[in-house]
Amino acid sequence: MTDVEKARPHVVVEDFNPESTAPDEGSEMDDLYHGTSEATENDVSDAALLSSETLREWEAMAYGDSVAAHLLSGTSSIIDGCVEAREAVNRIVPGDVNSMTAFLTPLVAANFISESEARLGRQSPKLSKLCKIGEYADQLRSRQIGEYFNRVGLSGYTHLYQVAVLLDLAPDDRTSGTPVEYVANLLQNELARTRQDMLDLTRRLKRAKKDYEETNGLAPPSRPSFDASQAGPADIGSSKVAGYASGSFDLILAVLNADARQGLRENWNDPLPLCLRVGDDVTNDAVFVAVSKLSDLPTIEHRLLPGCGFGGSLSRVFLVHAPNGPEVTDATLIVVAQRGSQDRARIAEFDWLPHGEAIDPVALACRLVPDAGSKLNLFASAALDDWRSIVGEENWRLADE
Repeated sequence: MTDVEKARPHVVVEDFNPESTAPDEGSEMDDLYHGTSEATENDVSDAALLSSETLREWEAMAYGDSVAAHLLSGTSSIIDGCVEAREAVNRIVPGDVNSMTAFLTPLVAANFISESEARLGRQSPKLSKLCKIGEYADQLRSRQIGEYFNRVGLSGYTHLYQVAVLLDLAPDDRTSGTPVEYVANLLQNELARTRQDMLDLTRRLKRAKKDYEETNGLAPPSRPSFDASQAGPADIGSSKVAGYASGSFDLILAVLNADARQGLRENWNDPLPLCLRVGDDVTNDAVFVAVSKLSDLPTIEHRLLPGCGFGGSLSRVFLVHAPNGPEVTDATLIVVAQRGSQDRARIAEFDWLPHGEAIDPVALACRLVPDAGSKLNLFASAALDDWRSIVGEENWRLADE
């Protein structure tokens, strides 16, 4: 095994599609894909000895190297890198572990994604965001969007991704202008400067779309006409959890079992499942507690927390039991996130459990947040007294069901 092979993270990933479209002729990636005309006869002879699998793996790593380099540069370069990332992923089909490993290795080396997230392969939340940016590259390169980024000092892939989501939701009727014009005007009117500002705009656009559907009693156009800029925070909507007022819950517990892991890694689009749209149902000082494995952290941070109204920001992560050694991949973790400035979770009072003693997630959550009033239990196996429990398949109920 070579040093390069030893350095690669162990990821569970997928394959290159040999029948997919090659890079544009004359591009940098075309040189990497086909080789240059300067190759010698010896080079050709050596290359002929290589298997097609090895060549595909090299191609994948070349894509990864290029994407990683682009992500370390300015906004325009990041968009270019996302176009390449989308192109690479489109050339990957399930089956070839080595090719996706080779593609993700440079992104891990550049500290763009962690090894644990790389193990998710196509389901990596960050990789999905890069592909979304690549999908809307032409619109993101527009003069209107570029001028706004420069004027307010926005940069980085997170802001580009949020604008791509807004473009996806924007109306395309003539009265609202093009999606680019609509989003640029919306950003300028709202002075959206942070990721949270854009998340708030996204929620309002989604709510306006739903209001349109309810008002008209029929399916709207793919991007319906509405004026989301007129919707205030109070217009976001009533509770998604039946029987509870919006903003009710001040403690959310999520125990990630196998079904929850599989469901959260799906590429959900609107409508979202219930477990990913309870963000309007939590109080401003709510606490989120999850019981999970180390490999669940990317999914919790980038999927579950935003869906629960916590913006993808972890507060604390700690082990349930004292580690027996340096390997903690399969150890049980407690993940805590908090809204607002008040530190309600009593982390300091938690002690490691004795080895062999199973954790009681409900008792733990109540001990961490003893002043919790209204409590929500996601991915529950059964209903609990004093909790609103979302049991089994109810977690995956869509908005229009």
